[in-house]
Amino acid sequence: MQANGRKAIPLYVAAIVALAAVGVWLGSTLGRHQADAAAESNRAERQAFMEKTMREIEVGKPFPDATVWSADGSQAYRIAELTPTGGLIVYVSIGCPRCIDAVEALNQARQSAGPQAPPVIVVTAGDPAGLAGALDNRDITIPIYQDTEDAFTRRFGVTTTPTCFLLDGRGVVTKVATAVESSTDFAEMMSN
Repeated sequence: MQANGRKAIPLYVAAIVALAAVGVWLGSTLGRHQADAAAESNRAERQAFMEKTMREIEVGKPFPDATVWSADGSQAYRIAELTPTGGLIVYVSIGCPRCIDAVEALNQARQSAGPQAPPVIVVTAGDPAGLAGALDNRDITIPIYQDTEDAFTRRFGVTTTPTCFLLDGRGVVTKVATAVESSTDFAEMMSN
C-alpha cells in the first residue's frame, strides 16, 4: 500500500494499459492511411472509367462545340464564347452532394488565384436554380450555366461528376480530371 491508503497499480497492468493506448493510436493512424489510399484508388478508378466512356473530348484536341444556357435559361452560349482565351470548365450534377462542395471549393480557389487565373465556368446537369438553392449562403461568384441538351452526358459520354476540362488559349483540351473536389486540387488545375 502507498502512503495515501490506495493500492499501487502493478507494473504489468500499467504496461498493458500503455500498450493498449499505443495500439489504439496505431490503429487509428493506419485506418486514416488506409482510408486515404482507398479514396485515391477510388478516384483513379473513376478517372479510368470516365476515360473509357467519354466521347469527343480528348486531351490534345479542341473542346467540341456545345451550347449551354444561362442560369435563368434566357440566353444561349457556345462554350467557345465563354472560354475564348481558354479556361476551366467544371461539369457538375445538381443531385451530387460532392458537386455542391466542389463548386464552393472551386469558387474559393478562383478567388485566391486572383486575376491571373484562367476563366472558370460551371456547367450543370439539371436546373441551375436547384444548384443555386443548394449554394445559398455560400457567396458563389463563378458563372453557372445549364446543359439543357445533355450534351455532356449523352453526346460526350461524361458519366462522373464533378469532371474538369482545362483548355488552352486555342480551346484545346490540355487536361481532364474527375473527382476534383478540394480548393487545392482546383488551384493546381488552374495553375497548369
